[in-house]
Amino acid sequence: MTEAEWKLPRSPLTLRQEGELPLVWDPVRKGWYVFQPEEEVRQYLIRWLIEQKGISMGRIAVEKEISYRGTRRRFDLVVFDADGKPWLLCECKAPQVPITQDTINQIARYNQALDAPLLLVTNGPGLVVFSRQPNGQFAFHPNW
Repeated sequence: MTEAEWKLPRSPLTLRQEGELPLVWDPVRKGWYVFQPEEEVRQYLIRWLIEQKGISMGRIAVEKEISYRGTRRRFDLVVFDADGKPWLLCECKAPQVPITQDTINQIARYNQALDAPLLLVTNGPGLVVFSRQPNGQFAFHPNW
């Protein structure tokens, strides 16, 4: 996939090899993680939020567990507002995984536990952002 095909900018990542495993440094979790396609997208998203959107690293949580209807789930990334409330819930998919209604439904279910006003779904090439409206519906933000 070419750079031009990605809506999510791809700034340089810190990579290393450990045996057969390629690893990527996560500046939020402060650790090395296996460099798989979904992790690649997550790391580009983190850098984009910090470098392009000006979000402080201290306001970002990565891969934390939540409880939804009695089951445990893991969100990919949440950005908190200045009061520590979830502000932006993000779902990352591998580049070859299309963003579908099922993906939108997944993040909407997770958001029932977090109640973030903004939702973002990306697979790298695609990036969509929605905001929760007072009537409970979500509005698409193509230029966020």
